[in-house]
Amino acid sequence: MILLETHSGVFLASLVLIAMTLIVTLSLARKITLKLIPLTIILAAATIFWIIRSLGSCIVIGGSVSIHSINLIPFSTLFKSIEDFQGFQTNEDFVIYYYLPQCKILIITFCFGILWGICAPILFKADSLKKLTVISLCTILPIELLINLCYILQISYENYYDTSLYFLLAIGSALGWLFLKVCNKRHKNREEKFENQ
Repeated sequence: MILLETHSGVFLASLVLIAMTLIVTLSLARKITLKLIPLTIILAAATIFWIIRSLGSCIVIGGSVSIHSINLIPFSTLFKSIEDFQGFQTNEDFVIYYYLPQCKILIITFCFGILWGICAPILFKADSLKKLTVISLCTILPIELLINLCYILQISYENYYDTSLYFLLAIGSALGWLFLKVCNKRHKNREEKFENQ
């Protein structure tokens, strides 16, 4: 059985190496221009942070160390109480070690979805929401499915998986895309006003 810390060591180094390889490869293939490299680095860093926070601080390879269930009902983890667990002695422990981490991962996933909705259309030249949806289905959805699989196989064990993460990614991406469209429209209107003066 191998225990890997996600926030340091081999796992984090592997994610950073993959991100760097992708950025360099896309830059050399001229799929990403020089002015888009900072945005690419920001999105890559946010993706790595999201993956690590989603998996928890440790992953186990070659064995399982806990028994927990995955509820298919979205947001069901937020409605659990201390009575649903045996390990927590006080309500304070329950809030600190279960409830707050669950809320954090939901918020992080939603914020990542917004960032994805802003950055992905620029990087992948996705002008429409339909094209952004296709790109998202080919990239971040498989990553979320892998994270879900890690919880099913008990590779990741620190938090309880909530299926609402899929919805939060979708809603966040749509809101990010709408925010980008509004900003682009305002910028275009300002340019038109400046030209007319």
